Amino acid sequence: MRSRGTLPAGWVLVVAIPLACAWPALADPAEWRAEYHARAEALAEGDAEGHFALGDWCRQRKFEWYARIEFEKALAADPAHRRAGQNLERLGGPIRPAAARGDPAPLLTEVPAQLGWHRIQAREITDRHGNTGYWLQIPEAAIHGEPLPFVIVYTWNASVGQRALDRDIEAWDGFAGFVAIPFGYHVETYSHSALILRALHDAGYATAPDSRMVVEDRTRQIHSHVGQHPDVFLYGFCESPWGPAPWPTASRPSGPNAQLLRRAHVFMGLTGIDYKPEDRGFDDAKAQAVTDYWRTLGVEDATIERRPRSRTYPERDGHCTLGRVQERARAWFEERLRASERATDPPRPR
Repeated sequence: MRSRGTLPAGWVLVVAIPLACAWPALADPAEWRAEYHARAEALAEGDAEGHFALGDWCRQRKFEWYARIEFEKALAADPAHRRAGQNLERLGGPIRPAAARGDPAPLLTEVPAQLGWHRIQAREITDRHGNTGYWLQIPEAAIHGEPLPFVIVYTWNASVGQRALDRDIEAWDGFAGFVAIPFGYHVETYSHSALILRALHDAGYATAPDSRMVVEDRTRQIHSHVGQHPDVFLYGFCESPWGPAPWPTASRPSGPNAQLLRRAHVFMGLTGIDYKPEDRGFDDAKAQAVTDYWRTLGVEDATIERRPRSRTYPERDGHCTLGRVQERARAWFEERLRASERATDPPRPR
C-alpha cells in the first residue's frame, strides 16, 4: 500500500508553470513597455508560438494594442494558429484589416505602433506653402485599446518656425489622448482633420466620439469643425482669429445635429480692435456676430471674449496670441472632460 503523496515507481511529476508567471508583474507602463520590446525583439519573425505567448501576456495585462500586434505576427507565421486567430477576433480583429484583405493601402502614411511622438509625412496634409505632414502623439493609454480623446492643433506654425512646434508639443506632451499638430500654414482644415482621424482608425486606434477637440489660432476652423461637423468634433478652442471678414451666419439646425450642438463646448478669445495697423481685430458688431452664430446653433457652453483695445503684441506676426495658448487650451479641455465624467458617474450611496 502506497502512502499518500507518493508516486508509483517510474512516474515523473511534471509541474507546468504558466508563462505569464515567469515574467514580472510590472506596474509602471514604461517598465512593461521596455520588457515587451525586449522580448519582441528577441523573437524570430517565424516563431508563431513565441509571438502568441507574448500576445497572451499583453492580453492578460490589458495591453490590447500590443496583444493584437503579436497575435497578427503569430498568424502571419502560422495562418492555421487557431488560438491566435480566436484571441485576435475577441480583441476586435486585425489592426489593419484593409491590408489583410489585400485592399488598397490607407490613404495616409501608416500610423506607427510605438507610443510617443512621431513626425509623419503625408502628402494629403499639405498647407498653402507646400509643408506636408503632422506631428502625432500616441499616448500611454492607447495600449489598453479603449477609445481616447483626440485633439488636433492648428497654429500656423510656419510663420514662427520650429520653436512654435516645439512649444506646442511641450504643451500637449503627456496628454491622455491622441494629439495631432499639422505642419505649416493651413487655411481650410476640416478635410485634413478627417484624414488624420481616418489614419488613426485604419491603424486600429479608437478615438472617443464625444471627446474630440480642434484648437486653432488666427483662423476660423472652429466654425468648420464644431459648427458644421458636431458629429465629429464637439469641442473647439480658438484664440485671436482675424476679424476683417464677416463671421458666417447660421440657421437653426434640426435633426441629430441640433441635439449634438447643444452638447458642444466652445471658447473663443477674439482679437480686439487695433490688433494691427490694418485693423484686423473684432469691433462690437463683429464680436456680436460671433456670439449670435453659436447662440443660433444652440450651443449652451459657448464663451466669447474680446481682447482689450490697443493690446501690444510681443511679436509682429506669427503667434499673435496672448500668452501660451496651448496650455490654456489643454487646461480648458481637461476640465470639461472631468466635468463630463462627474456628470455621468453614478451617484454614490449614502
